[in-house]
Amino acid sequence: MEGTELTFIAVGTPSGKDGSTDLAYIRKASQDIGKSLKGKKAHHTVVMKSTVLPGTCDEIVVPLIERHSGKKSGDGFGMAMNPEFLKEGLAIDDFLNPDRIVLGGNDGRSMMRLEKLYRGFSCPKMRTDLRTAEMIKYASNAFLARRYHSPTSSATSARSSG
Repeated sequence: MEGTELTFIAVGTPSGKDGSTDLAYIRKASQDIGKSLKGKKAHHTVVMKSTVLPGTCDEIVVPLIERHSGKKSGDGFGMAMNPEFLKEGLAIDDFLNPDRIVLGGNDGRSMMRLEKLYRGFSCPKMRTDLRTAEMIKYASNAFLARRYHSPTSSATSARSSG
């Protein structure tokens, strides 16, 4: 990580059999990032891209990075949330031409780095805190699941009831 300013966590968060979110990949990535940051002198920004429940960055990711790096959040590293809103089959186009960019962070340096990264994009940029950025992504996914699931469920129910 020497010579870099940003690391993105973009790993799967599959559902368990009980419907809960499996954070094993998030935990492993956080531990590995913490170990890699241990010897780094400069401030570093860790950016969550994966869909996680609100509070995951503050309650799971940051403590794991702190434990494995020996650094404190906001001092040796910063935490940010930059969710993606990609449609299946259109990921590259959606990434290159987003309709909005959400930037959530816990320190000014991390937010400035994200703003610099996205300065060439002309879409609206929403700046917020970590938990709100996590909630925006989670709520967006829930809305889309409901939106696309409801007509199908209604049609299936209507057909089965005659």
